[in-house]
Amino acid sequence: MKKLQRQQKEVWLQLGIRPSSEEEALLFPVSVDKPDQLLRPRVASQRFMAARDEFGLKGFRFHDLRHQHVSILLRTLALPEVAARAGHANPAVTARIYAHVLEDAHQRGADAVAAMLSKRLLSA
Repeated sequence: MKKLQRQQKEVWLQLGIRPSSEEEALLFPVSVDKPDQLLRPRVASQRFMAARDEFGLKGFRFHDLRHQHVSILLRTLALPEVAARAGHANPAVTARIYAHVLEDAHQRGADAVAAMLSKRLLSA
């Protein structure tokens, strides 16, 4: 995320844009065609809630998207890559926060090995 924020700030500098506050400096331009016009955080939240409710996901918070994203990444990428993408300074932070996801991955790995060994033992 920090890399994305840096890239966005570079675009803003090129366009001569200066957000009025850190809160306004979120990663939500009004549209791809208008990177210099930012959505206010409240508008981004309202749009998310409307879409969420439309899809029947009441109770799902905007921040839950981040956790869902990281959890999915942990199923396919190495921990250091996920930590970097999540903006964590250290993979240990990611491992601590998402330990439950990593435990599931360990269990899936153990189950896969057990299945492979069972198959080999039955075919021998």
